[in-house]
Amino acid sequence: MPTKTSKPIKKIPAQKGAAEKKENAGLPLSVVIRRRIEAQLEEWDVTPSWVVPSAEEAGLKNGYDHPMRLGADRWVAMVGARQHMLSQGAPRPLVVVMVGTAVTVEAIDQHGTFLGGFILPGHGIMLRALESGTAGLHVPTGEVRTFPTNT
Repeated sequence: MPTKTSKPIKKIPAQKGAAEKKENAGLPLSVVIRRRIEAQLEEWDVTPSWVVPSAEEAGLKNGYDHPMRLGADRWVAMVGARQHMLSQGAPRPLVVVMVGTAVTVEAIDQHGTFLGGFILPGHGIMLRALESGTAGLHVPTGEVRTFPTNT
């Protein structure tokens, strides 16, 4: 709720014009979005703290050929999983799996080195691919069973 000392919320216009388009030409969308978010937060006098992958963090070594290319969500999940595992006892290898629109699977050795991982389509994408790419297979939205006996 606003108070007498609250600053009114000022929004950055969606398009600044040709200068912004030229400045952002050729940049990855993530960079353009980050710049827009930073500009908006600056108007509100808020300084963001961005999570970015690095070569090493909290005892986890990033084994990617280009560590900055690893998704921040994957990196944070691995750092958190490793810290949780260490709080439970002796270091051991880990497999970190995140399931959503995509499924990511990451492997970490007992020394805390990220060995690599992969990204798979998530459940919904796989169902749509099966339905559209397989003749005669209709993917129903009915009952889910642990061990289905028909398609």
